[in-house]
Amino acid sequence: MGCFRQRRGRWLFSVVGKGGKRGGDPVGSELWRRCGGYREALGLPPLPSPDERTPLLLDLPGRQAVSDRRANQVLKRLFLLAAERLVERDPDAAAHVSRASAHWFRHTALTRQWEKGIPLPHIKANARHSRLDTTMLYVHTEEEARHEEIEKHTWR
Repeated sequence: MGCFRQRRGRWLFSVVGKGGKRGGDPVGSELWRRCGGYREALGLPPLPSPDERTPLLLDLPGRQAVSDRRANQVLKRLFLLAAERLVERDPDAAAHVSRASAHWFRHTALTRQWEKGIPLPHIKANARHSRLDTTMLYVHTEEEARHEEIEKHTWR
């Protein structure tokens, strides 16, 4: 939790991502409020110290770090359970959800940032992409524009 840093009155989550790229991801006030509640539920003070060694994710007793591998296993299990519940109602959606991975949360977060009107240069920086065309893979603008054009026309 020592990866949370306060800079000029705002919180960032300092991470090292793919390719060793270091970045400070902005932490919005709502997420920060929930992080404080999570910390308090673990018996921690609401604000982390810069040198804090407490793992970000702890097991349910709150004693040991949840490994990357274990977090991924739990997510895969949740996706499979969700797919099982969807299969009768929407088999296509169930097949899609059954293939989900932890990386899909990243994809969804970047897509939602675009949908909420966050400028592409900010999304690119949040994703720590070196090229804008990589970021464009997450925003689906071409597909949306094509659908909007079709919807403008009446077909008889």
